[in-house]
Formats: sequence, C-alpha cells, structure tokens
Amino acid sequence: MPQARRPVRPASIALAVLLALLFAEPAIAAPADDIAAGEAALAAGDAEAAIGRFGAALADATVSGAQTAAALTGRGYAWVLLESWREARDDFDRVISLQPENPLAHYNRGILYATAGVWERADADFQYALRLDREFADAWYQRGRGWIARDRPDWAIQMFESAIERDPNHVAARVGLAMALRASGDAGAALAAVDTALAVDPSYANARIVRGGALSDLGDTAAALAEFQQAAALDPSLIAASINAAALLG
Repeated sequence: MPQARRPVRPASIALAVLLALLFAEPAIAAPADDIAAGEAALAAGDAEAAIGRFGAALADATVSGAQTAAALTGRGYAWVLLESWREARDDFDRVISLQPENPLAHYNRGILYATAGVWERADADFQYALRLDREFADAWYQRGRGWIARDRPDWAIQMFESAIERDPNHVAARVGLAMALRASGDAGAALAAVDTALAVDPSYANARIVRGGALSDLGDTAAALAEFQQAAALDPSLIAASINAAALLG
C-alpha cells in the first residue's frame, strides 16, 4: 500500500529553533547572530554551514543557557539532515538536561528517533512531551505516524484524532487519519477523511496521493490516476505519486 511520508523539512527545523528561544534571556549579540545565521543555513538546507554557525555560538564565552539550548537544538537538526544520528542524539540529550520541563526538547529528540526509524524510542519521547503538555498536537500526530509505521492503524487512528481535536487545521494529521483508515480496510472513510484535509489545504500534495490510493481501492482507476498526477504536479519531488501513476498506466 503506498503511504505518504512527511519528511523533516528545513522550515519546520527553523521553527523548532525559534521555539527553543522562547526560554531565552535577553539576546547577547554575538551568539544571537550565530544562531540566526545557523537558522538561515538550515532553512537553505545547508547542514554543514549550520553546524559551523551553531558551533560558533556554543563556543562563545558569552552564550547564555537558553541560547546554548537553542544552538544545540539547531545543530541537532543539522546532524539529522546529515544522518549523523549519534551526534544529533548527543545534542538533543544536552538540551533535555538543560530544559527537562520543556516539551519541545523531548519532542525534538523524538523526531530524531522517528527519522532514524527507531519508533519505540521516538514514541517514548513523544509521550513524555505530552505528559508535559497534553495539548501538543504535533506530538499526537507523530505518535500516529509511529503506529502507522508499526502496522497498528487502530492505534494510529486514536493518535491522529487526538491531534485533530487539539488543532482542527492540522492537515498532516487529517491525512494521517485517512492513511490509517485506509490501512484498516475502510477506503470510503479514508476518502472522506482526506477530503477534510483538502478542504483546509487543497495544495497539500500528500493528501492527493492518499486520495488516489483510496479511489484505487474503491475501483475508480481513472480518478485515482488523476489524483496521482495532480500530486506530482504539486510537488515533483514526490516519487510515490509518479510510481503510483505509472503502475495504474500499466
């Protein structure tokens, strides 16, 4: 069954760094400048440059505790982009030691484990983040992704519904719910769920992939092909859309 995958994106990484700075004292010029430059490098997908700038912030004698956490968070995500898992884990571990009551710190390490496919450890971190903040919709969503990956759509449905309850505009959670419903064998419910996602964001390409899969399950090959082609047009990097379309074309 084709599944839409939501990759870690530089834009969301920069947001994580900014959120870590919510715990900051007043900014100190030199480390703050390096952190900002590191964020810009991450947004551009330049992990090595980001590591250098975040490292410079960490080496500055004037860096504050909260700036240290922000720089470690950013550098951790840069290591993730390079698939340097141990280095990323070490940086996220240090953030947790600095900010043990910050749900985002546990969430970020969970993202590391999820990206590496270590779902049990990822889920433990997402659960801990939710103990600190039950309204953390993204943590519920990530738990759902983990249960999809472990072939437990029944549990995934509960997680995605919890994310949507807390954030009705969480498009990825609505798509995840559709994926879980389809995996459980209910293509009709999956189609209805993915349509709610497209009502929020008609340009969400992964939703088109899931919609195409549900239509294919329901026997509407022509409509499914149109969805896969539209997904590929919206986001040419979605290889799954092209593969699915090619399979339907025979």
